[in-house]
Formats: sequence, structure tokens, C-alpha cells
Amino acid sequence: MASSNTIIQDPFMDELNANIQKYFAKENISKLANYEMFGKIIFYYLLWLLCYSLMLSANTVGVFFILYLCTGLTTILSTINISHDAAHNVIFNNKKWNYILYYFSFHLSGYNPDAWKKNHVKGHHAHPNFQSKDPHFPETPLIRFAEWQPLKPFHQYQHIYAIILYCIHSVIYFVVDESKILLGLDAHVQLTKKQLIIGVFSKLIYLGVFIAVPILFTPFSVQLILFSFLCKHITISIIMTMVLGLNHFTEETVITPLSNNKNNHWSVMQLSSTIDFATENKIIYWLIGGFNAHALHHLFPNICHTHYRKITPIFKSQIAKHNITYHELNFFKLVQMHFKFLKKMGAQNG
Repeated sequence: MASSNTIIQDPFMDELNANIQKYFAKENISKLANYEMFGKIIFYYLLWLLCYSLMLSANTVGVFFILYLCTGLTTILSTINISHDAAHNVIFNNKKWNYILYYFSFHLSGYNPDAWKKNHVKGHHAHPNFQSKDPHFPETPLIRFAEWQPLKPFHQYQHIYAIILYCIHSVIYFVVDESKILLGLDAHVQLTKKQLIIGVFSKLIYLGVFIAVPILFTPFSVQLILFSFLCKHITISIIMTMVLGLNHFTEETVITPLSNNKNNHWSVMQLSSTIDFATENKIIYWLIGGFNAHALHHLFPNICHTHYRKITPIFKSQIAKHNITYHELNFFKLVQMHFKFLKKMGAQNG
């Protein structure tokens, strides 16, 4: 077994990186945000502002409710398209401007930006699907995702009730997980006093914008506004789960226990932990910030997602040349495989 200090040569990654570098040099463009990305930033912020303004001026319950949900939709889309890239410092050349944009855009979602960034950039990307190392890995007793997790009698139904949990994921994270972070009980994130103060203050602003302001400036009942707030987070939950969660958990993806001592190529570890979908679809690329090309993002988090569509053919040609295991599915097939995986995990005793 190679020692922890041994550098493992990765011909596939070396050649892929060289070819992508050649692409950017030939096109004479930066890996950072292009005009398309800046157009998306303006578009999503203006769309959110329009939905929110129209919501406050709505005269009927139906119009108010639909526009309230639209603020949730534009919030999660701006988070996927803008906040995520800003967290990886791939929009501006100056990290300070990425930091400002990230904080501004992420606060619209109501989550703590410092906690999520640490979990995602330093945890998930370094250890995708690793037991106790990947903060995004859902280690919950309610759903069994891996063979090392205890098998409970109710897990045989998890492929059914998981739908409900996925619909309220954002609510659980907003109330339970964020509370644990702010109380210093999260195993992956310890925030500074300044970060904690900012986190509490920003959450109060978020609640003010989406609950207090509608209560004060619209004619609708508190009950309707709270119900709309809940449904907004359900909307966010569904999109987050569909776009960010399913592609990490199928029978084709690798979930690594702590006992694993294999010294694999870094690229193999990244590719084996995710599944792509619809990488030929321009509309999907634009809507979900390149998360359909998630494997490519894990290999090159230092490239703005608006370049992924152009470099995907380079990536796929290198995959074929080096005979690397890579999975891409139709989205609906991916959903089917995910729930099939849940059913298997709930029935077998690993």
C-alpha cells in the first residue's frame, strides 16, 4: 500500500487538464465568469425583485401565493447559478468580490453562508460520499444510504416516505441543522463569534423580508403568509433534492466507509461519487448552473459553470480514450435508480 505522502500519477487527469487549458488558450478566454454568467446574475436578481414586488402588491390570495412560490423558485435558482460559483471564487478574479456576491446571494436563501461554504468547499469536494468526512452526506437514522448504517424495520418503506422527507428537507435544514450550527453542535463546522452574530442577524433579516414585511404591507392573513413560507421552502427542497442530491446516491455511485484504505486516483474518487444527466441539453445547463455536469464540476471547481457545456466534449473524449468509468443517465432514469437504491438499502442487511 502506498504511503499517505506518495503522489499517485493520474494520466487521465493530467491529459484532461492540459487539453482544457489548450481550449481556454485557443479561445483566448478566462476560466472565470463570461458575459453569459453576468447576464444570468442580472436576470435572476431582477426576476427575484420583480416577483417579490408583485407579491407585495397582489390583491388576491391566488396571485399572492403563486408569486410567493416564485420568490422561492428564483431564490434557489440564483443560489444554484450564482452563490455556488461565487463560493468557489470563479466569478471574479478578486476573491473579495466573490465573497461579497456570495454573501449577498446566499442570504436570500435564509441559510448561513459561512457554514454552507465550509461544508461544501472544504468538506464535500475534498471527500465526496465519504463517511463522517462529507458534510453533505445525510447521516440520518431515518434513511439508510449505506451498508454500514444500522438497518431498522421502518427502512423497508424508506423509498416511499423519503419523498415526504425530501419535500421538507429545506425546512429541516433551516430549523434543525442551522440551529445546531449556531449552537456550536455541528461536528463539521465551528463558526467564529463574528460569523455567529452575522448568521443570526441575517436570518432575522430573512424572516423579516419573507414574513414580517408581507404581514405588515399586504392584506393577507398571518396564517396564509406562514403557509406560503412553508410552501416556498418545500419548493426549494424539491429542486435542491432533484438537482443536488439524487446524483450522488444510486447503485452506480460509490459511498466510502471510514475503513476504506484504498489509495485511488483523485479523479476516480470524484467520478465514482456522482452521476451526470442531460449534458447535451443547453436549457438544462442554463437553468441549473451546470449541476447536470456534476462530475466535471468536481474535477474542475475552479472553472465557472457557463464554460462547462463547451468543455464537456473534451471531457468525454478523454473519458473514452482512458476507458474511465463514467455514468450519465436520462434524468427520469436517475430518479428511478435513486429510489431503487433506497429500496435496496432498506431491504438488505449490509
